[in-house]
Amino acid sequence: MCSSRNPFEMPGSERKNGGISEFEGKTRSRIVLEFMRHGKKEKTADGQTDEDVRLIPSARTAAREKGLGLAPQLEVSAVVASPRKRAQESATHVMLSGQPDTTGMSMEEIEAEIAKQLKYGKKIIPDSRLDFFTDKGGLLDKAYAEGWVTKFMVENSDQVAIADNDPQMTSITRVAGNVADLILRYVEMGGNFNRLVGRKPEKYEPLKSQMERYLGTHATINESFLLRLVEKLQGVDRRNEVMAKIGPMFKELQGFRVEIENTGPAQQEIHIKVKLGDEDIDLVAPKVVLEELVADRDEFNKKFQTSDK
Repeated sequence: MCSSRNPFEMPGSERKNGGISEFEGKTRSRIVLEFMRHGKKEKTADGQTDEDVRLIPSARTAAREKGLGLAPQLEVSAVVASPRKRAQESATHVMLSGQPDTTGMSMEEIEAEIAKQLKYGKKIIPDSRLDFFTDKGGLLDKAYAEGWVTKFMVENSDQVAIADNDPQMTSITRVAGNVADLILRYVEMGGNFNRLVGRKPEKYEPLKSQMERYLGTHATINESFLLRLVEKLQGVDRRNEVMAKIGPMFKELQGFRVEIENTGPAQQEIHIKVKLGDEDIDLVAPKVVLEELVADRDEFNKKFQTSDK
């Protein structure tokens, strides 16, 4: 890369909020979570694990183009993604879209450059809650190959997991709970971040008083969370309407946006936003509903016997 400006320079990197005193006031801040399916992947080479499969070159460019439309602010951004490299790549090229072009670099090269600039912490964080696990009988894979995997997730996945006594299978109750769990982590961070903004407005106001995360995942993950949330908030008929708009699954790099609006101590509103065709969906998701999704997952997982006895 030929540029006098270091593309990985991060003058506003975050610190954990340890001893900051309580800030009382009407400071407004926002945490933005951009969930996305990864881009088109290469074919698996001989001896290569699925976890290490990468994006084709045009998919890196597509991720960069998506990022240009989102205008990421690197100083307050990080990637959280499935442990599979293609998901990390997609979210990383989105996050770095405002920097000199990195699409010709490998993930290892990008990570090495970022590591040189960071005094602490990470910018690319793997999280297994964004990963997928197939089922013992292969029905999930079959539904994916046949183009009806979202319908399978909604109507069949929990029942198949129970029938097969499969404690890992990607099923809708597990997925919805995992994603809700991850979102709740940032809901909990919202109060501390709001106090940081209130204490250092000169630092954060030019950055829209915003924290940003770019979340790379896979087909079935985003759809399952969104549809289960719609079902909780608006009922089964509305869920089915949204499912029809999604079609077989989200397209590559498609997903949803979470906006956690913070206004003063302990005042938050959580929005889940997605554009499907000609409809812009904006769901207000109370914290208690996200907690219900996590509780549903935990209760579902109690059904499974992992012992061989």
